[in-house]
Amino acid sequence: MPPNMPANMPISADANANNANTSTDAPAPAPVSDLADSTIHIGVGMDANMDKRRLRINHAPAKGFNQLTQYVPQLWLTPPMDRLFVDNASQRRQFFDRFTQALIIGHRKNCTKYEKAMRERNRLLQENGLSQKTWLDGLETIMANTAIAVAEARLQALDALADGLTHGLTHGLTQGPTQGLTSDPTHAFDKYAHMRVQNNDFPQAHIALEGEIEADLRNRPAIEVETDFKTRLAANRLDDAKIGRTLIGPHRSDFIVRHAEKDILACDCSTGEQKALLVGLVLAQARILAQHTSIAPLLLLDEIAAHLDRRRQRALFEAILALGSQAWMTGTEARIFAEFNSAMTHLQVINGSIIPLDVV
Repeated sequence: MPPNMPANMPISADANANNANTSTDAPAPAPVSDLADSTIHIGVGMDANMDKRRLRINHAPAKGFNQLTQYVPQLWLTPPMDRLFVDNASQRRQFFDRFTQALIIGHRKNCTKYEKAMRERNRLLQENGLSQKTWLDGLETIMANTAIAVAEARLQALDALADGLTHGLTHGLTQGPTQGLTSDPTHAFDKYAHMRVQNNDFPQAHIALEGEIEADLRNRPAIEVETDFKTRLAANRLDDAKIGRTLIGPHRSDFIVRHAEKDILACDCSTGEQKALLVGLVLAQARILAQHTSIAPLLLLDEIAAHLDRRRQRALFEAILALGSQAWMTGTEARIFAEFNSAMTHLQVINGSIIPLDVV
């Protein structure tokens, strides 16, 4: 790590960042898909003998439900996600990784491989201390390699999201200040290049990733960052063994969102503002996925109208129609969706049965 570089630097959502340091093994953005002009047969069912879900693609058994993302990109919002900005970092990281895995082929596989090696390393340190050096070396090699792939994929997704937030709307745009470095996430957007979107319906959002490896990859070749991380893992074995977990790595990164107009972190915004920020991010993600895959993502929006005023409800519905996505929206009041009768099919769940509903 270069001298005087803070340990936890936020990464800017700077779409113009230097990408020359990307390793040759880094995952690439999903190519523009030919699936939009093809018919893909997908079946999901239960195996009566083994009591497990089974997946079939084009009439053949398929292993791993993660494959569905390739054919049907998916984004969703549920009521528990209303606390995204005030919950712990793991929730925000998972939210951002779901978008990344829909955009970048192999991202989820790399995340899973990293986490599996990390769990095995933690177990080994707890049970055998530092005695299994060869085994630990091997696990740390896997962790270092996959950590770089995970972080690089996140950076690509971050840049895509920044670009989508900047250019994805027809409203006026402004560009933030030039690059800089800071270890304080509260001021991450003051000194780091950032993107702003002026939108009368949803608040402007500044986005950033806070993570050591992500920060390092903006400034150094991937091979150097990987070697450095592996060395630090080995040096941290004793501390990690004492505490029972790995103290450094991409599993500790955080996705940070800031309300641009009010210049405050999303966690300090009102409930309604947080919901509006979250909806705006998901809509931007949907636009990006549609552009990169030629397939409008499937949207699952549970209790989506909660905490949104009437103006923002209308803006949301119109944005979904413009995307051309198939969207499943739930609500406790049918009248919320009434004015969009011509574009929606209304269904009601009564006593476990789904029946058509006429909304006036």
